[in-house]
Amino acid sequence: MTESLPPQILQKLEEELTRERIVTSNQLLGISRHYSAADFGEFKALVEEKARLGDHLDLFMILSYNFTPDVNDRAYFSSFLDSWTPMPGDIQKLIDALAAKRLEVDLGVAESNLKIHVPLFEDVIGRYVRNLRLDSPLAGTLKKVIGELIVEEEADRVKAIFRDEVWQAGPWKELAVPILYALSHKRFRIEKLIYLTTFLAANRPKNMAGLVRLMAEVIESHETEIRRLDKGAKMFFNEMLRESYDGTGADRREKEDEKLNLEKRQYAIAGALLEDLRSI
Repeated sequence: MTESLPPQILQKLEEELTRERIVTSNQLLGISRHYSAADFGEFKALVEEKARLGDHLDLFMILSYNFTPDVNDRAYFSSFLDSWTPMPGDIQKLIDALAAKRLEVDLGVAESNLKIHVPLFEDVIGRYVRNLRLDSPLAGTLKKVIGELIVEEEADRVKAIFRDEVWQAGPWKELAVPILYALSHKRFRIEKLIYLTTFLAANRPKNMAGLVRLMAEVIESHETEIRRLDKGAKMFFNEMLRESYDGTGADRREKEDEKLNLEKRQYAIAGALLEDLRSI
């Protein structure tokens, strides 16, 4: 029975689930190592054989990365919750209704025209739908504050982030509103909220004092790594000149530069975030 479900959300979920997914070269490499598939041809044969046999577990393992919604997916479907409050059992009804359609999807490989056509079994559909966290409510006060502080273009993303498990219980459920005020004191940047949510999920501090202490330690770690990578960049110059003759130097330096830039970005976000948190 799907009478309690908005038809638009069923349609949009079907469209999203059947959208072609791209398997990255790194993802293909990892799968190939695990399943001993030497190239895309063997990978294609492997997936098609698993589909033919109805091997749900292995297909779930292969497809899970491509069917994990990101914050933009969650934000899009979060917009339906302005006019629909899921009742107990509605999420399973969504999954059952989609599974009954016997959906299929094309998998493509980056930098290739080759495609694999595979069925979407219920466990893959369930993974995607449950991870949208449509049944994770937001407190009325938090929704009101989001409406007051966050520009319309970012509001659904912020709501989706606050539906993350870490904000649904414990001290962070109670602290969500003061934290959002603190993050919006100067200029709200969603990168800080994403960083904080990931940090809370990974480190599980018990209270604000513990969060501030751990965040200060992480900032020190970023500083140490930046100094190390900066020193490496200076020492690398002569080595790069030497190795440029065999073509390896430029690639190595590019990877080190990427690491350095990432550390600097994370250091800047963490530093700004710590300043905000200390104002609470």
